[in-house]
Amino acid sequence: MEMTKQVVDHTDHTDITCGHCDFCGSYIERFRGQMHIYCPDCDAEYNSFGQRLRSGWADNQSNYDGDISDLEGFEAAQLAAELD
Repeated sequence: MEMTKQVVDHTDHTDITCGHCDFCGSYIERFRGQMHIYCPDCDAEYNSFGQRLRSGWADNQSNYDGDISDLEGFEAAQLAAELD
């Protein structure tokens, strides 16, 4: 998603960037300081630069456990998703 900066005339000078979802085309806004953003219609997740994140990335245990490799965490997350 290509994010463009919007000039907003507020007294607090809040910066807003916006773009359209790559999947459904919905309009998405991101406020300064906001980390990840989600599409309100299809729940696609984007980082603060507008790069789409893989769905379920947070389920990978290797994100927070140094003893688990990326591949092991990915496989465990995929298996857990299949069992649900």
